[in-house]
Order: sequence, then structure tokens, then C-alpha cells
Amino acid sequence: MFSFFRRKKTTLVDQFVNTVYGDISREKTADLDTAVALAADELLGGNFDREQLAAIAKQLNDGPLPYSTHDLAVSVALWALKAVSPSDQSALFETQLKARLSVLDWLKEGKVVPALAAAFEHTLYEKFKPTEQANPTATEASTPPSKSASAEPPKRAIATVEGETVAVNAEWTGETLAEILDPASALRALLETHPSLADKDEPFLALAALRLVGFQLGAMQNSITTRIEHPVMERIQLSYIAALVKRYTTSLTGPSDPARLIQRLLPLARKVYEAFMSNRERAQEAGLHPVWFAGKEICLFLTGDPERINPEEIMNHGQFLHDTIVETKKLFDQLLDKGIRFVPSPLQ
Repeated sequence: MFSFFRRKKTTLVDQFVNTVYGDISREKTADLDTAVALAADELLGGNFDREQLAAIAKQLNDGPLPYSTHDLAVSVALWALKAVSPSDQSALFETQLKARLSVLDWLKEGKVVPALAAAFEHTLYEKFKPTEQANPTATEASTPPSKSASAEPPKRAIATVEGETVAVNAEWTGETLAEILDPASALRALLETHPSLADKDEPFLALAALRLVGFQLGAMQNSITTRIEHPVMERIQLSYIAALVKRYTTSLTGPSDPARLIQRLLPLARKVYEAFMSNRERAQEAGLHPVWFAGKEICLFLTGDPERINPEEIMNHGQFLHDTIVETKKLFDQLLDKGIRFVPSPLQ
């Protein structure tokens, strides 16, 4: 169990009194026990002590805000996740990601107020995203940042409610997909197979190409293309590519060139895509899936020698691509089926 009674902070009452509800004279409707259950089980996945959550819920509910049951659950979960120590963030990464998607769903259903849902998303995105520079060198660490570099970027509007529809912007969608499909764990496994490439970008480029092609193939399904406009999907894809590269470069200890990585990634992804598409009929005749040919293209990229290609590794890469296709389609279909609309630019 993770404990968050390590330091005392001001409660969410202080932060949201003037921004979340506006008129705080309305009656409270929160069911305390239900709110605790929602926070503990649906949002926090049973990872936090229920008695501590109940104590926080009572503290929040005794304040001036007129919480609904779901509003209170979101506030409790936000309080808990904000207090997570850096050493525990990795273990709770998937939990917070699922919680953010659940709150977006509740927003669509009108169960939480938009300002609270936006605060939940923005706060957890900022807290759990990779640091800009995980391990700076001594020289870099001692150099004071410039004024422009240290300036906090403006907060982005993640979603807005338009009648009964929730609209989310393309930038956020691409970044969230990159979180879900981050190849970091697969990268560690790949380096065990190719230790000589440990100091090179090729392993990342190989997996990122599979992730990009998997996104393209998953998003081209009819159930998605008929409901998301092509320019919007292009914006989502651009954000997705940039976020994949950023997540990788922020994990490096040395200098990196994100623009150069993207320049190398796109042609490789094109080769993998063409290997998949051009061999569909041939794959069927040979009793293979087209992902096999895409996996072979990746193996050739990594080894540079057809004689060194391992059939088992081809299948591993093919499965990685197949899983990406399936997960991409599943995510878009689920969001679209819930009535979520995608817009091309950051919401104002």
C-alpha cells in the first residue's frame, strides 16, 4: 500500500473554491462511502489505504465545496496521486493513466464538473510525464537556465463540453497515445538481444517505427476514419510522433537531437509500412501474416545483414506491431463509442 500522509498540504478546497463550482451556495449531494469506494477502487486501483482515503474524503466534504459523489471521488484521487513520492511514480504510472481516462469518461457522462476534470488531467499529466532531463551532467546542472527556458509554458485546455459531447484536442490525444504505447519496456528487452547497440538510437528507432506503423494501420480502420476527419488524424499523428521521440530523449543522459531522430524515424516507418502493405497477398499465400514481413524489415535495419536475421525475433517484432494495431483501434473505438469528439487544435 502507498501512504500519502508524509507531508501536510493545503486541501483542494483552497484551490477550487473560486474556480470549480462558482456558486458554492448549492447543496452538497456527495455520498461519502460511495465516493471513497469510487476513488479507492475505480480510480486508484486498490493501491492506497482505504482508511486514509476516507479521512481525506471527510476532510474535503466537510469544507465549503458542494461536491457531488463523483466530484468528491476525483478530488480524493487527485489529492492522493499528487502526494505520490518520485520513487513511487513508476509503479503508479498505469494507475494514474487509467484514472485520467476514467475521469474523462465521467466528464462525458456529466458526473464531474469540467473545471475539476481539467485540473485532474493537467495536474497528473505534468506530475507523471518524463522529466525534461533525467540525468544532467555536472556542467549542465550548474548552469542557470535562461529566462526563456525556465518560463512555465501556458496551460493547455485538454477538453471542453459542448452540450452532451466532450471534445478533446489532437495534441493531447497524441501525447496520451504515446504514454500508453511507450516502447520503453520493449526497448530494454531489445537491448538484451542487441547489446552492441546499447549506445545507439537504432533500437529505439526500430520500435518507434513499429509503433508508428501500428498507429497508422490501426487508425485507418473504417470504424475510425468515418468518424474522425483526416486533418484531425494527421494532427494526432504528428503529436504522437513528437511525444514518442520526446519520451525517449528525456530518458537519455547525453545530448540528443529530436529533429534528427524524427528525420530518421519517418523513412524507416515508411519502409515498414510498405513491407506490410505490399506483402499482404504474398503473406496469405504463404500462410503468414503481413506483420511478419514488417518484422523482417526491422530485423534487417538492426543487423544490416540478412544472414543474421533471427526468425524468432521477426515474430517478436511482428507481434509488437500487431499489438499496436489492435490497441490503437481499440482505444479510438472506445472513445468514439462514448461520444468523444476530436478537434484539430488546442481548445481555447
